[in-house]
Amino acid sequence: MVSYGDEMKVGDGHMVVGFEVGSKLQSRLEFWNMSNSIGHKLLYQSFLAPTVLEHQSKTNPCCIAGGHTLFQAQAYSQFRKCPLTTKFWGSTLNVGKGKLPMGTHRVGSVFPQAVLATDLASEQLTGKFNLEGDITLQVDVSAPTPGSASQVNIQVTNGSGPFLLHWGAIRNINKKWELPTRHPEGTEVFKNQALRTPFVKSGSNSFLKVEIDDPAIQAIEFVIFDEQHNKWLKNYGENFHVKLPVRNKSMPTISVPEDLVQIQAYKRWERKGKQMYTPEQEKEEYELARQELMEEVMRGASIQDLRARLSNKNNTSESKEQLVSETKSQIPEDLVQIQAYIRWEKAGKPNYSPDQQLKEFEEARKELQMELDKGTSIEGIQKKIVKGEIQTKVAKQLARKKYFTVERIQRKKRDFMQLINKHSAALVEEKISAVVVKPQVLSTIECFAQEKEEQGGDPIANKKIFRLADKELMVLVMKPAGKTRVQLATDLKEPVTLHWALSKQPGEWLVPPPSFLPPGSISLDKASETQFVSISDDPTCQVQSLEIEIEDDSFVGMSFVLFSGGKWIKNDRSDFYVEFGVESKQAQKDAGDGRGTAKVLLDKIADRESEAQKSFMHRFNIAADLVDEAKDAGELGFAGILVWMRFMATRQLIWNKNYNVKPREISRAQDRLTDLLQRVYSTHPQYRELLRMILSTVGRGGEGDVGQRIRDEILVLQRNNDCKGAMMEEWHQKLHNNTSPDDVVICQALIDYIKSDFDISVYWKTLKENGITKERLLSYDRAIHSEPNFRRDQKDSLLRDLGNYMRTLKAVHSGADLESAISNCMGYRSEGQGFMVGVQINPISGLPSGFPELLQFVLEHVEDKNVEALLEGLIEAREELRPLLLKSNNRLRDLLFLDIALDSSIRTAVERGYEELNRAKPEKIMYFITLVLENLALSSDENEDLIYCLKGWNQALSMLKNGESQWALYAKSVLDRSRLALANKAEWYHHLLQPSAEYLGSRLGVDQWAVNIFTEEIIRAGSAASLSSLLNRLDPILRETANLGSSFGGKYAISSEDFTNEMVGAKSRNIAYLKGKVPSWVGIPTSVALPFGVFEKVLSDDLNQEVAEKLEFLKKKLKEDVSALGEIRKIVLELVAPSQLVQELKSKMQSSGMPWPGDEGQQRWEQAWMAIKRVWASKWNERAYFSARKVKLDHDYLCMAVLVQEIINADYAFVIHTTNPSSEDSSEIYAEVVKGLGETLVGAYPGRALSFVCKKSDLNSPQVLGYPSKPIGLFIRPSIIFRSDSNGEDLEGYAGAGLYDSVPIGEEEKVVLDYSSDPLIIDAKFRQSILSSIARAGSAIEELYGSPQDIEGVVKDGKIYVVQTRPQM
Repeated sequence: MVSYGDEMKVGDGHMVVGFEVGSKLQSRLEFWNMSNSIGHKLLYQSFLAPTVLEHQSKTNPCCIAGGHTLFQAQAYSQFRKCPLTTKFWGSTLNVGKGKLPMGTHRVGSVFPQAVLATDLASEQLTGKFNLEGDITLQVDVSAPTPGSASQVNIQVTNGSGPFLLHWGAIRNINKKWELPTRHPEGTEVFKNQALRTPFVKSGSNSFLKVEIDDPAIQAIEFVIFDEQHNKWLKNYGENFHVKLPVRNKSMPTISVPEDLVQIQAYKRWERKGKQMYTPEQEKEEYELARQELMEEVMRGASIQDLRARLSNKNNTSESKEQLVSETKSQIPEDLVQIQAYIRWEKAGKPNYSPDQQLKEFEEARKELQMELDKGTSIEGIQKKIVKGEIQTKVAKQLARKKYFTVERIQRKKRDFMQLINKHSAALVEEKISAVVVKPQVLSTIECFAQEKEEQGGDPIANKKIFRLADKELMVLVMKPAGKTRVQLATDLKEPVTLHWALSKQPGEWLVPPPSFLPPGSISLDKASETQFVSISDDPTCQVQSLEIEIEDDSFVGMSFVLFSGGKWIKNDRSDFYVEFGVESKQAQKDAGDGRGTAKVLLDKIADRESEAQKSFMHRFNIAADLVDEAKDAGELGFAGILVWMRFMATRQLIWNKNYNVKPREISRAQDRLTDLLQRVYSTHPQYRELLRMILSTVGRGGEGDVGQRIRDEILVLQRNNDCKGAMMEEWHQKLHNNTSPDDVVICQALIDYIKSDFDISVYWKTLKENGITKERLLSYDRAIHSEPNFRRDQKDSLLRDLGNYMRTLKAVHSGADLESAISNCMGYRSEGQGFMVGVQINPISGLPSGFPELLQFVLEHVEDKNVEALLEGLIEAREELRPLLLKSNNRLRDLLFLDIALDSSIRTAVERGYEELNRAKPEKIMYFITLVLENLALSSDENEDLIYCLKGWNQALSMLKNGESQWALYAKSVLDRSRLALANKAEWYHHLLQPSAEYLGSRLGVDQWAVNIFTEEIIRAGSAASLSSLLNRLDPILRETANLGSSFGGKYAISSEDFTNEMVGAKSRNIAYLKGKVPSWVGIPTSVALPFGVFEKVLSDDLNQEVAEKLEFLKKKLKEDVSALGEIRKIVLELVAPSQLVQELKSKMQSSGMPWPGDEGQQRWEQAWMAIKRVWASKWNERAYFSARKVKLDHDYLCMAVLVQEIINADYAFVIHTTNPSSEDSSEIYAEVVKGLGETLVGAYPGRALSFVCKKSDLNSPQVLGYPSKPIGLFIRPSIIFRSDSNGEDLEGYAGAGLYDSVPIGEEEKVVLDYSSDPLIIDAKFRQSILSSIARAGSAIEELYGSPQDIEGVVKDGKIYVVQTRPQM
């Protein structure tokens, strides 16, 4: 059976659709590929608007061409005339493309069908089917004469049998089987629900005759049971449906034109408030509309009366003319409808009202009537339609409600100032005092745990506090040398017995060796029992405790339960389990005091984590319980919830721990949490950005119905596809026990595996790319051990059913899935089958005009390779949605999830579009930047700076289009401002989220690496990262266009007075900025530079033609083979210096007072030239190359200047952090000092430097924290150093600093240090003077820049020199 959403395969583009009735009438339409008009795709068109009635019957594709179409899945009326109903209705004509239509879960396609159109009183009808292999089924139906019964003759050919007919009768539209009183001999009643009749076998054929004498019975349905092979023979998985011919006496033959039935059905749908219908309800509504019209005819109304009423016309003369026309016309209705479709297509597919549609039908009828009047036969008209030869007078119309073409939308003009949000939350610092100052009263067990930790001194491997109703249980695992010590304590009043065992695998119960048992313990079969001992005489603070020592490191944990007060105490229906080992998961950093966090809230989260680990239901309910407290804590409160949910989403926390929970319970918990969050979103606009981020980590959930279908549908899927064992059964058990977002990935992996023609490596690839390993599959409470293994004949049905199941999984688990988010807003309904629950989600009211069509456009283009039109559609949808998000709405949650899904799709599309931009012109990259910047502004609470950047980019685009010469310079300034805006946003994220990530991560034992990169990953996952990548792409293009950067500026060497953004990087500019601004007692080394573009100029010189050719070849090789990096570095070292470069560099260095290396001989110059080339070659360092690729930055866009400085033969080198990085105390400077050059300080040299702090309020009182232990110092004679100065250090999101080389002339000398004679160590007055001077220099430079700085410098003969400064990270 062809089901909704299937495609009917049509051989090589040719389909025969026909109907035959005996030998009296044969009419066959042949549809070929038609380029001008109706086309091959007509067979797949869905001409109704998605929510409008769909009443077409579904045909069986295996029915032989020309045979009688008796086996229609749902046949409705003998009055149907149309072999192909190409209906169009509603506000648009939708062409089914396999995308999700508005308002349905499945595409309702219209298929060709054959329907009897003559008097059936004396006809015999025949249908023939292939059942399996050579086995065929033939059914003959004889129409009854007055007083006789209908006869159905059923024959199975080439089947060994024996066969049983399992059947029932259909009396009315509700499809319920009834049991006729008249039935063949040998028939048995099966469970009062069906009849079973044996076939009569004759050779290889089996026969059966069924007689039906009840005139009210409309059809019989049946399946056939093959007793020998114990299997059912069905009609493509469905019942065979045989419609019985209608007796003449049962009803007068009344025919109502199909176009009138359609209009009546549409009006019924409008009267009922345009409800969402299932396909079955649509069919029922269509037949009720027909019945209403037939009743009017039976009461005396004529067809023209019906037509006039339905078209709101009362012109009697016109009606008479129509009647004459109808009487005269013998044109089949299906041809009229096809011609109407052709007219609609030529008119540009406009949105017709019902009245206009009726007119179009009549115009189409007139055009065909004119052909008939010319003497053309019906068959001739059919051929002309196929060839597109019917003359059609129709003007192309503009669609009124649509504001896009098929190719792209037309964006509305907007005032971006209206997008500004000024709902910023209170400053983090203000919240700290409001939250942290709340005193936290420790419970009895918490006090006991704290005391034990302070007394112990042994490393703590694990600590857990379990809640036992209003009491607590503490387990503290310590690791003294060679042992594991487990301390348990509880404040239960009754005596407590520990029933325990050891584990070599988590959760395992192994009887402890006798030597490990505490005194008084009892050894049982697979466990031991030990009594807790009371250690407090104070009845108000009673604690019972016991200690266990284990001297075998093969045990990884301990399982246990408690017995007290005559009952067993478990960890909420599960055994307690505590791990022994210090796992990689343990964050070794101390949790600290929670400064900068909502500490009280985070402590509650940490205390309840053991309960949250049981299931998603527990976690979401706990989160819902804490929403009000988070709201009271303000911005930091929701930051804490976000951190917790993000740790969960990234699988840093346990999802399920031996707890069985129904999917509908998870769904209900999600529903509760997301409902509370949407309410806060509505009432507290200052937290909207954080709330969106929290929602994106949580699935939408539902009120139980959607969640329950996860359980229901997997059973249906297994049953329909005969896959009830192995991996599918294991997955089924996992789904029933505790469904999770992993199930979305598993479902996708199965789909990919089937689509790849059952390549099992594809299954594992999809799982791995989404973080699911074999170990993770085995870790589920209901583990998945097996790999999928399906039969090839299951392929199509599995793909269909898994695709539908994926929608259900995403509806519960995916907060950012676009298709399910659109469905939830536009409405859909899924009927229950048997035990399955039904789901109905109504469309949201008040959506903007044209919004459904806009979303349809997005869905149809969501996988486009060229993404520009898609991005426009996605952002336009967000703009249209924005006003609804700013006001209260009972469906606000669904609107938010739609907005989140649109935002996520934009990020995905931008990443897919990078290839599109590889050879794009500047205006296209700039346009992409405006789209992504607009998207970021729509997601940000404090977005005023972003909006001004957006306006700046639009101005730059306007300047470019108008041909203004300064457009690139202006665009570069907007680019720099955009980077600053992104840096500010990243800083806000870091200050708000990172302290909570560090504190909560430490409390929960999250992997330290996950804590360290928490904020970085939040930023990478957002639109800010996409914008940063686009800016990185554009920057070099702007430099080149405006003769900036790597474009040679006409000078091989420049002095510090010429250090500008266009010529050099931040390193050089900072040095030039300091000159003349710092106090006179702070020295700044003399500097010159080889600016951006010199390397490219040297490479293009005729002297280096061979090097340039080799380099170009190696750069192409690099795309496939990264080993080419080393070859490139070697080739760069072969460059020859043009004489003009040598002359200019010598002139600049000497005029700046620097020594010229060539004065010491040609060899010294050769050393200098080699140092310069080594700096250039470091652009192709492995770390630098892979760092650029990681952030999707074209490596060729990186520019390299060379900063030339005189080396000071330093006594000491230092690094200053003007905000103490360990305490984040901005009132305190932290610095480190080493003897000799700074390379021992910043490089991988062992030992400690001298470290000190100094309050900015008292710069004359440095406090030494530690003395040096570095054994080696580096020294060099006066020389020159060539420092790398790439624009990579300016690019936000790209760690350019430290990736490239700085190369001195000559070698440093390693000296073993003697600190006993070092004045910095032995002379307190000298030490105070030097350290104080270093601190004062740091304070002065911080004040100059207005922000914390990292500063490098040296001390020579007591004088301070600063060689580099950059913003402190």
